[in-house]
Amino acid sequence: MSPLLWSMVVIMGGAFVGAVREPSRPMEPCTEGMITHYDVDLTQTSGKCQFGPTNGPSGPGYNFTAAPSNVIYFMPQYGDDVIACGICYELVGPISAVRLMVTDSCPDCSEPYAHFDLSPQAFDVLMDPRTGMGSENVTYRMISCDVDGPIKLLIKEDSSEYYTAFTVVNHRVGVLSLEVSQHGGTDAWETIPRQEWNEFEVHPNGDGFNTTTPLHVRVTSLTGQQITVIVNEVIGGAVVDGPSQFDQVPYGFGGSSPECCEPPNNFGILFDDDFEGPWEKWGSLGSIDTSTKHSGTSSLDLNFDAWDGINIGTNIPATRNQFDTLQFWARVTGSFESLMVTLHDNLDSIISDTALFTTLTSSWQLFELNLTVINCPDFINTVYFQNSGNTVELWLDDIELILSPTRPSLAECSDPVVEGLHSASGWVPPSPSDSTSHTPSTSMAVSSLPHVQLALLCFMTFIIAF
Repeated sequence: MSPLLWSMVVIMGGAFVGAVREPSRPMEPCTEGMITHYDVDLTQTSGKCQFGPTNGPSGPGYNFTAAPSNVIYFMPQYGDDVIACGICYELVGPISAVRLMVTDSCPDCSEPYAHFDLSPQAFDVLMDPRTGMGSENVTYRMISCDVDGPIKLLIKEDSSEYYTAFTVVNHRVGVLSLEVSQHGGTDAWETIPRQEWNEFEVHPNGDGFNTTTPLHVRVTSLTGQQITVIVNEVIGGAVVDGPSQFDQVPYGFGGSSPECCEPPNNFGILFDDDFEGPWEKWGSLGSIDTSTKHSGTSSLDLNFDAWDGINIGTNIPATRNQFDTLQFWARVTGSFESLMVTLHDNLDSIISDTALFTTLTSSWQLFELNLTVINCPDFINTVYFQNSGNTVELWLDDIELILSPTRPSLAECSDPVVEGLHSASGWVPPSPSDSTSHTPSTSMAVSSLPHVQLALLCFMTFIIAF
């Protein structure tokens, strides 16, 4: 073969072998949950789901993994033994979005909340490490996984003809059930129960009934699609490729939207009978007073000496472009000179201009502060109220950041191919020299090839034919 023709074959072969993996799609609406993180060595284990090391032959191929609470891990809405192992979720946090796979469980996580305990890699994408926070609220939804190649069966290490256990791996959507037909598929289908550690035990506890190969294993997805994998020989630790992958879910599946999720925006109310959402009182000054209030059951009572101040803060900063006004109700006893208010970005040491309020009286009054006028920083960690004069007793109530009617969306997606917004994919590309890596897909429709490669393919076919 001529060098030119050989180079064309290499180019075309690369086009097929390097087929682009299909991106994720939403499978349910956006819902609020919370995240923490835990130490996990993904090179050694992938947790309760029994996938093995991340980049092993049966590993999930994701550095971004999660161990969810029982309310996520167990999925009774689909069936008694359906669990979330191998299912992917998209999480949107304070600074970013991430796509991750369930590889473990966290029975000790907060219940009955949707709680994801994340690998450090995933947690660090969602959180600014400067906050020092170990937990935070997020928005999440189930999505299809951007897996490569067909579904696979991992045969448990100690399997034999007397006891066989399978773990289904590399599936685009969750697994609903697994059935087995022995004697080359001529026997009746037998539904195999799934253990909560993600193994389907064909003959639990070695009951003496031999497993007769070829074994037909039928896997049903949460979408109802079925794929049959043929196991010609039971070899412990072996990985058996299926003939295909579950189809991509259609847009709108499960009541989902193709639009990106927004992170929880619970920064609006700073104080309403008590400190709300992420906001809290920093320092010892100030107490809750139930005898004096503008509305509700209580107010914030401040016995101010000259130049005393109080910080109402949050470790996770509020985004300035979501709000246009700070408003609060206030009253004092006795004479009063002025109340100074500033807004701070503590992470970047930026402070707004000072707003001065001099008209406080013994009656409750509403005060509004335009954030643009005082050059408010882009992110808000604290709102600081300071007495600029004589000793006085001051009450504050109903402290709020008012949402702007023209605020931009904070919605963010983890998949740049679909949404084009932000790439936070945790998938680890397999090394061409690593025999334990995922096998890349070798099929691609000719019509999806770039025009130049398509022309080369036609020309090469013509040359070979003659």
